[in-house]
Amino acid sequence: MPGIVSTLEALEAAGLTHVGTARSPEEAVPDVFTVNGIRVAHLAYTRSSNTVPPRDAWMLPRALSPQQVIADVRAARATGAELVIVSLHLGVEMQREPIDTDLQFAYAITDPRGDARIDLLVHHGPHVPQQLAYVNGTFTYWSVGNFVSGMGTPGSGKYADQRTLDGLLATARFTETSPGVFHVDPWPVALCTSKIDRTVWPALVALADPAAVASMSPARVAELRACAGRTTALMGTVH
Repeated sequence: MPGIVSTLEALEAAGLTHVGTARSPEEAVPDVFTVNGIRVAHLAYTRSSNTVPPRDAWMLPRALSPQQVIADVRAARATGAELVIVSLHLGVEMQREPIDTDLQFAYAITDPRGDARIDLLVHHGPHVPQQLAYVNGTFTYWSVGNFVSGMGTPGSGKYADQRTLDGLLATARFTETSPGVFHVDPWPVALCTSKIDRTVWPALVALADPAAVASMSPARVAELRACAGRTTALMGTVH
């Protein structure tokens, strides 16, 4: 519980909202919020836990079955959500592509027969980026890699794999093509965690700015170029 509290307080201090982990049962209920006139719900779960799960289930929502997620999406739509985003934390690290059980779960919750109508699916947990895909017509980030951490001590154990420095900001543009139906344009932004000082950089954006490059050390430039190269080789188009 102290870790959940301190993490959520840090996010709020930075002006960031959050879903999933919670400090109270009331906070655990997903909000439906408005963006450009569209009512949006963001549901977040984990499929596993690295430690003993919290005493109260509402502190750390678990996606125990596809039926549970489908029911939650339906409930969000019943409370007014027009667009639904689902985030899932998966348990197997360092995988270059999704494993069979994760594929099966994603296909189950996006199955049109379930009528959950998930508009965007975002996976995290493998700690390395994976490619993008459509799953039953739902745009899917299979893994966003590491967002604000290179994990552990750089260069040791499994963290010697430089891919743990890479991440994606899973942005997307939604265009309503008919009432309640949205076209999704993904806009993945390449992120790089620097081993030099544990800062996070938008690698391609920074490298495209001559003034920014001129202010960096050669080691930093090399680091960002390596990160950007790995991500573009995997993803194709990133920003």
